[in-house]
Amino acid sequence: MASEQDPSTPSGSETELSPAAARLIDQVGHGALAEQYVRLAADFDNYRRRTLHELDERRRGGIEHAIMALLPVLDNLRRAVDHAEEDDSTLAAFLDGLRMVMKGFEDGLNELGIEAIATEGEPFDPTLHEAILSEESKDVDREMVVGELQRGYRYQDHILRPALVRVAYPALAASPASGSDATSSPDSSDDVS
Repeated sequence: MASEQDPSTPSGSETELSPAAARLIDQVGHGALAEQYVRLAADFDNYRRRTLHELDERRRGGIEHAIMALLPVLDNLRRAVDHAEEDDSTLAAFLDGLRMVMKGFEDGLNELGIEAIATEGEPFDPTLHEAILSEESKDVDREMVVGELQRGYRYQDHILRPALVRVAYPALAASPASGSDATSSPDSSDDVS
């Protein structure tokens, strides 16, 4: 409709166009510009739909990959439970089966790029570990992880869940001059949160 009005009644916006733009409009005509605009809008709409479809397919593929990595673990867990229900005198075999299921689950996580965070024997790192308990120790010269209460995991450089740990910190040397002086370090509390 706009193309029908413009030739008969010139608008003030045409006088504001550069001479080159005005010549281009005169050469191409308003109908051709409108047609070009409609085609460009349709191309963009198709591109947008195609991109959304590709993103959805990638997400679905990632979920399917994760499920396929974990389904064997679920199958083994079901077998272990079924076996335990048949004969309850085989507790050792049941525990071995559960250990194998845990190993399979860990292998599935590793296949997806998810790694367990190293804990026991490692220096305490607050970016990887969350100290739940702490204890003084003469055997360490810096804060060290001495126990794991809950395993932590990371995916690439992203911490999914920090490891909950027990931390040993160096024993404070009691100087004879200080006796019961209240010099404490931030590490000297029994519980660190």
